[in-house]
Amino acid sequence: MNFSRNYNKKLGNHFFITIRLADPKWSVGKQYEIYDDQSCQTRGYAEIVNVRSLTVHDITDWLALLDAGMTSEEMAKELVPLYGPEIYLKPLQLLLVKRISLQATQGSLF
Repeated sequence: MNFSRNYNKKLGNHFFITIRLADPKWSVGKQYEIYDDQSCQTRGYAEIVNVRSLTVHDITDWLALLDAGMTSEEMAKELVPLYGPEIYLKPLQLLLVKRISLQATQGSLF
């Protein structure tokens, strides 16, 4: 699960939310490596514990502030360069994510 920016420094939390384009891969119980593109490092592993469907129009200021520290209007403006103006027509998913480990684990060397 890649993050282009660590909004609100959420990647260090035990639980956090993220808004993604709708995709079957974002389902409850799936586990992912958390990768911070900005710092070019793995931030551990996490599991999706809840998924809700929404659209850009469903993103309230409350949700946008919690997710990214910006208003819903500011968030919509951030999403257009990433996904194009058709983002207003695309289904999104709100993911509740739980960290399951703080760092990548390495296999035994011997």
